Parts: sequence; C-alpha cells; structure tokens
Amino acid sequence: MPLHFTYTAGKVPPINPDWLRILSDSADSPVGLVVLPEPRTDGGPAGPALIGRASSSLGSSL
Repeated sequence: MPLHFTYTAGKVPPINPDWLRILSDSADSPVGLVVLPEPRTDGGPAGPALIGRASSSLGSSL
C-alpha cells in the first residue's frame, strides 16, 4: 500500500535509519509488521524497539 505524506513546515523531517531497519525486520517476521516506538538517537539507553530487535535476531539464529 503506497503512502503519501505532506509536510506543512515545508521541510521533510529526518528519518531514523535504525528505526526503519527495526520496522523492516518486524515486517519480515512471521507475526508481520508491529509498529514499535522510535529508538533514542541521543545516546540514551536502548528503548523497547531496540531490545525487541535484539531478541528477534537471537531467535532467528537458533
């Protein structure tokens, strides 16, 4: 399903490539796409999305 976004500020906001990777991994899982919160990019502790990605990666390698 194609999506189209219109930004009112006239500037496209930056997209977090780590978050896109996490969402892509989720979409490729048996469960399908699960919308997860964007991980922090300010050097803080990993959020739930990063923890979920790590455990799904471990599970797929077993």
